Amino acid sequence: EPVASMWRELGCECWLLELRNHGGSTRAPFTAGLRESDDVVRAVEFVRKQAGRERTPLILWGVSLGTLAVSMALPRIDGLAGVVLDAPMDDLTAAAHRMLSFDRGPDRRSWLHLSEPWRSLVILSLEQWSGFRARDVSPGEVLANLPQDLPVLLVGEGIDDRAPPDTVERLFARLPMPAERKQLW
Repeated sequence: EPVASMWRELGCECWLLELRNHGGSTRAPFTAGLRESDDVVRAVEFVRKQAGRERTPLILWGVSLGTLAVSMALPRIDGLAGVVLDAPMDDLTAAAHRMLSFDRGPDRRSWLHLSEPWRSLVILSLEQWSGFRARDVSPGEVLANLPQDLPVLLVGEGIDDRAPPDTVERLFARLPMPAERKQLW
């Protein structure tokens, strides 16, 4: 909501999408962006079907796990004015291993800290329960094949364990557009 408020103050219209299993949305098997990307595509279709909005410039903005859904939806959405990915993840399997090995002392997220083979077993269990393969969620591959004229902004932070700076920098380096069409914050 803080980002949407900022855009509203600039005169933009914002649509916020709660992905499956987040906030007040319905419960469904979590696929870390694979099927959630369908929801992003449907939201864009819904907005574009509104009277007078067929050609409204659209910018998709994904944050953290939302970057997976937005990235995986991009090949199925034409005519975007831009994309912003805040704390983008490169590859679900690598991100899941980072999240499940998080260990920063008293931080409440440290209770998830798992060693191998437990991390891989948890990831496999999630795949089995949700009916998908983590290796199929590879935003890095999608981003490397975006149209060269699409403006893209990647945002990262120095102490992000899910999307560490080296990951965000590698994603940025793989973007196919010229320097004037992409930015890294």
